[in-house]
Amino acid sequence: MMKKTDKNCCFDLILGQKFNKRFLIMSSLLIGGGMTTHGFASGLTSHGKVEVVSLIKTRSVQQTPIKGVVKDAATGQGITGVSVKVKGSSNGTSTDENGVFTIQGKVGDVLIISYIGYKSTEVAVSSKADLAISLSGSEDALEEVVVTGYSAQRKKDLTGAVAVVNVKELKTTPAASAVEALQGRATGVQIVVDGAPGSTPQIKIRGYSTINNNEPLYIIDGVPYEGKLSWLNQNDIETMQVLKDASAASIYGSRANNGVVIITTKIGKSGKPQFSLDSYYGVQVPNSGRFPKMLSPQQTLDIENRLDGTNNVMPDYLIAGPKVGGKDVITAADVDMSKYKYDASSRSDFYQITKANKAGTNWFDALSQNAPTQSHQLSVLGGGEDASYAISGGYLKQKGTIIHTGFEKYNLRSNTRFSAFNNKLRFGENMQYSFTEGFGMGVNTNTAGDYIGEGSALGFAYRIHNIIPVYDEGGNFAGSVGGQYGNGENPVAIAYRAKDNKNKSNMFFGNVFGEFDIVSGLTFRSSFGMKYENYNGVSYTYPNPEFTEGSFNNGINEFFGLNKYDTPYLLDNFLLN
Repeated sequence: MMKKTDKNCCFDLILGQKFNKRFLIMSSLLIGGGMTTHGFASGLTSHGKVEVVSLIKTRSVQQTPIKGVVKDAATGQGITGVSVKVKGSSNGTSTDENGVFTIQGKVGDVLIISYIGYKSTEVAVSSKADLAISLSGSEDALEEVVVTGYSAQRKKDLTGAVAVVNVKELKTTPAASAVEALQGRATGVQIVVDGAPGSTPQIKIRGYSTINNNEPLYIIDGVPYEGKLSWLNQNDIETMQVLKDASAASIYGSRANNGVVIITTKIGKSGKPQFSLDSYYGVQVPNSGRFPKMLSPQQTLDIENRLDGTNNVMPDYLIAGPKVGGKDVITAADVDMSKYKYDASSRSDFYQITKANKAGTNWFDALSQNAPTQSHQLSVLGGGEDASYAISGGYLKQKGTIIHTGFEKYNLRSNTRFSAFNNKLRFGENMQYSFTEGFGMGVNTNTAGDYIGEGSALGFAYRIHNIIPVYDEGGNFAGSVGGQYGNGENPVAIAYRAKDNKNKSNMFFGNVFGEFDIVSGLTFRSSFGMKYENYNGVSYTYPNPEFTEGSFNNGINEFFGLNKYDTPYLLDNFLLN
């Protein structure tokens, strides 16, 4: 049956029948005065339920074919394949080989005209006359210049797999290096950060291609570079592209086997000097919720008793001089602090008293800390008609989430450009100097995760028994001496004794270049690049008598040298068109 519900001629069509499949109902009812109604309904299988379809009365307006032609504003030629769509509807078409189109519409409709490489435009239909529409070239993202090697191309001309990084988003990430800030910014690029201050993140562009080096090749202002990138400030980056497919090897050879990251730095702009200050302060907080959950000392003892068929009890003391808890009987006289002697010269003079931590030591919590990070960068850009400059200086200080670790970086960059002979001759330089200093264990290493092996502080945090406390009864480091509880070394002691270890580096990187336009469309370019790094450091060895395999030795190790790159100097000469 059909029931009228209001004076606006809305109807409810009540269908009291069972449907066994999806259905579509369309009703066209002549109401008078040229009015029609269209109702649509869809439903699933209904078991005795009533299905309701609403029919809403609408005013019908006659549509007519609208014709027109779309031409290039510069050449006057018709454009093939232009999208023509009625705004607010799904009605659309495209132009033919002559730029002509026909679409159903009415006077008052607005047509949206769009095509790749041209600015989209909207045209209102004011009459039934044929439309003549002109499209102007667009300077949008498809015209963005992408550096792909010795040349630069527009995005729409690219045939290889290239990821263009949004540098503005890159700078919003408080990171110690540009590679670390790249995380999540480019599709198909994986960044593995180990969290150490000043460390080198792993970057994987096409996964693991070898059991050895999987790091990409960096091209910074035209100069190839392989190695850690902690010396480069991401605030100095103007553009960054990642060449992901194997075609990069045709430009850079076998070094590009793992992909190529191409970086260009900021250059000056004509006009008054523009000063910019970027600064941030933050705190890195260890994710303690993901620390491993270890068995308590009592749970460990219960498992050992069940496996060995014993009934041992937890000792009150782990060690008192030569006596070991759980194996020897330790008396009150043995734990007399007058016998305590940690600062000994030999094992025979060493007397340590360590109480058992029956609640269990959380070694990961003892080894970690909240780590403040701060960064400040001051830059100035400017220039005139024949010269431009970009100068910047920065400072970064980062503490590590592992205790007694940290990293500092000072950087200075200068980019200048000059031109002569009506801009036919251009020359300039891109120079960077960075001083980095890391202190503590495993900072500023050349290999990501180089310090988290089995014998590292983090490795021993897994290995050492948690019945062992951090400190003994005399306030010095406790450990596994005695051998009753394995051979794990106190990880807090490892980190503390490495706090004075330092690793310093001076890095010079850049190039000078010249370009000359021989004829229109043909340019000769010559570039001389340089990469030079000297480094020095010091590490100390302290006695660790609380460790089962420890010693009473002191030592100091100093090192210095130059990083010997395969090509410390690079001279390029080529023609561009």
